[in-house]
Amino acid sequence: MPGFQFGGFASGVLQNLSRSPGEARLPISATVGQLTGACADRERERESERQYEGRKEETRGGGRRRLRGKTIELRMAAATPEKREDKEKKEMKKKKKKKKKKKKKKKKKKKKKKKKKKKKKKKKKKKKKKKKKKKKKKKKKKKKKKKKKKKKKKKKKKKKKKKKKKKKKKKKKKKKKKKKKKKKKKKKKKKKKKKKKKKKKKKKKKKKKKKKKKKKKKKKKKKKKKKKKKKKKKKKKKKKKKKKKKKKKKKKKKKKKKKIMEKCPTLC
Repeated sequence: MPGFQFGGFASGVLQNLSRSPGEARLPISATVGQLTGACADRERERESERQYEGRKEETRGGGRRRLRGKTIELRMAAATPEKREDKEKKEMKKKKKKKKKKKKKKKKKKKKKKKKKKKKKKKKKKKKKKKKKKKKKKKKKKKKKKKKKKKKKKKKKKKKKKKKKKKKKKKKKKKKKKKKKKKKKKKKKKKKKKKKKKKKKKKKKKKKKKKKKKKKKKKKKKKKKKKKKKKKKKKKKKKKKKKKKKKKKKKKKKKKKKKIMEKCPTLC
């Protein structure tokens, strides 16, 4: 067979193929998607040929009717006059429903546009009112600032008098602090002697604790080894599951190809 380059869609697969099934066929390496698309195209061609041959044999009229830009072929010989009327009524109902939906959509769009225009007008009016209020507030602030300046001048005079009194108090406090420090030093010396005795007792306790810690570390090492073995087993199980899934997918693809080939044996 000559070399064919297949595209992504099934419609592009049969562009260069001839209609006669004996001349050109798909390769064996074709995917399931390409085979299904090609099979559907062949079935459509066969149906159109059957309808064309059936119209030649009909004597009670028939032919083609155009609806929504598509050609609908009516097989009048097989259908009774009652069934024909039912089909025509259903088609007319579908047309009316579509027209109603279009009208509703247009009305909704018009209403939305009107609402947007009203909102814009309201926003403009509000902005004008806000500007007037701001001007009034500025005038009030200027009057308050003048009053504050007068008060600040009076406060400065009072602060100068207070500073002189504070300096005298500080000198007295310094003398008292020196006396307190001398008493504290005597107490600290006594505490240091007591601490030395306690340290000796603590050293003995620490030696006992160290021995216990060594035993605990040995137990932890044994646990880590067991965990590593479990991880290896889990990895092996995952690999086996992946292999099984791949085998199942291959089997499913083969079954699909067989079903397609039964319908259209001339593809491959």
